[in-house]
Amino acid sequence: MPARTNGRLPWRIAVVVVCLVLRLWHLGSDPPAWLSWSTGVLTDEGFYNLDARHIVLFGRLAPGNFHDIVLSPLLVEAQHIWFLLVGTRLVDARMFDVLCGMLTLFVLWAGVREVHGDDAADVACLLLGLSPVALFYNRLALQETPATLILLSGYWFWAVGHKSERWWCLVLAGFVTSSVVVVKSLGLASVFALGASAHGESKEFRNRAFKYVVSGAVLGVVLYVLLWYLPHQDTLRRMTTYFRINQVQPRSVFVLLGNIRRGVGNWHYGILPFVLRTMPVPVLATVASLRINGRDRSAYMTFWLLAGVTFYMISSYTPSRYLVLFLPPLCVIAALALCGMPADFRTKAITLAVVTSLAWDVVGLASPTYTEENAQRLLAQSLSPRATIVGEFAPEMCFGSDFRTSTVQPGLANYLDPISETKCEYIAVTRSPLKIAWWKRHVPSRVFGAPPVCSMPLRGADTYWVDVYAVDENH
Repeated sequence: MPARTNGRLPWRIAVVVVCLVLRLWHLGSDPPAWLSWSTGVLTDEGFYNLDARHIVLFGRLAPGNFHDIVLSPLLVEAQHIWFLLVGTRLVDARMFDVLCGMLTLFVLWAGVREVHGDDAADVACLLLGLSPVALFYNRLALQETPATLILLSGYWFWAVGHKSERWWCLVLAGFVTSSVVVVKSLGLASVFALGASAHGESKEFRNRAFKYVVSGAVLGVVLYVLLWYLPHQDTLRRMTTYFRINQVQPRSVFVLLGNIRRGVGNWHYGILPFVLRTMPVPVLATVASLRINGRDRSAYMTFWLLAGVTFYMISSYTPSRYLVLFLPPLCVIAALALCGMPADFRTKAITLAVVTSLAWDVVGLASPTYTEENAQRLLAQSLSPRATIVGEFAPEMCFGSDFRTSTVQPGLANYLDPISETKCEYIAVTRSPLKIAWWKRHVPSRVFGAPPVCSMPLRGADTYWVDVYAVDENH
C-alpha cells in the first residue's frame, strides 16, 4: 500500500466493522416495512433456499414441481454446503448472504482501486457498504447478493486484465460475468458492458480486449446451455416463461409507457423516487456526472448502470431488491464524481451521504419485529413431526424445522392439484378473499370445514395473516 494511504487503514477497518455489525444486528428480525412493497421479502427466502434445505434434511429435492436448483444450480450447491456446515435456520441462511455481501465490498474495492485508485475505491465501498438498500438485502437470504458478488468478481478480472494487459484475465472477466446466469439470470443484463467498455493503452489492445471479453462471455453461455439448460429445458422454459410473461414483459405499448411513468414518478412503486429518498447524494452525483463514452475508464460501470435503468423502465415487475444488482455501478460513478469535487465540498457531500444512509439504517434496525421467527416456532409446535405443508408463505415458515414444504403459485408451481402434486398434509392459506377463493376451488371442501390448526401474522409492507389447515381430518 502506498505510504500516503497507510493512515487510511484504521478508517477502512472501522468501515468494515460498522458494515458487518449493521448486517448482523438482529439478523433474524423482519425486514423493515419501507424496504419493498412486494411480498417477495416474506416469501422468496423460503423459495430460493428450498432445494438446498431439503437436500440437507431429507436427501432429496423439495416436493412438487418448483425447484430452485433448476434456476440457480450454483447457488443451491453453495447453500447446500453452507447448511451442512452451519444449519438450516433462517438466521443460518441469512448468514450466507451476509458473507457474500461483505465479500462484495472487498471485491468492489479491489476492482475500483485497479482502475481508479484508492480514493474512488474507498468512497465507493463506503457508499455501497452503508447503502440502506444493499444493507437490508444483504441481510436476507435471496439470490441478488450472491449474484452481485459474481458480477463484481468479473469486474475485478476485467480491471486486472486492462491494467496488466493479460488476455486470460479478460477472458475470465467475460466467463465469470456470464456465469451469473446460474445464480440470477437478470444479472446477464450487465454482460454487454464488458464489450462496450473495452479500453486500453493502444487501439490494438482495445480491439483484442473486446475479442477476449466477448469470447469469455460466449464460452460461459455456451457451457450453460449445453450442460444445464438443454438437460432441464422443459422445466426452465415453463418457469422462465411464467416470469417473463407475468412479471417482466409489458403487454402493450401503453403498458410500457405506464411502466416508465411509474418508474420515474410513482412515489410508492417507482424506483427513481425510492433510490432518491434512500440514497440521494449518490443518485444526484451520478446524474450530474454521467457520461456515455465507450473508451472512458468508467464506461464499464456506466453501461452496467444503464442496463439496470433500462430494465427498471421496461419491466412490469420491479421490486426494490433487483436494485442490489445495479448498486455497485451507481456507487462507483458517484464516488468518481465526489472525488472530483473541491476538497471542502467533497467532504461535506460524503458526510451527507453517510449521515443519510446511517439514518435509514438505524431507523430500519431500531425497532425489530420477529413475526417470521414467531411463525416458525408456532408452526413447529402445531404440526405433526416431519409433516409436509405447502402454500405461498409455507417455505418461509419452515426454516429451522423438519417439515417438508413447497410453494403454491398459480401458473408457476403446484397449482393444478396442490395436494396430489406435493402429497401434503397441511396448506398455508393467505387470509385474503382472492387467495381463499382460489384454494377453495383447488382443494376438497372438507378442508375448510374445520377451523385452522394455527394462524399467524407476517409483517412486511403490510401485515399478512396466514391460516394453516389440515388436509386430512386425522391431522
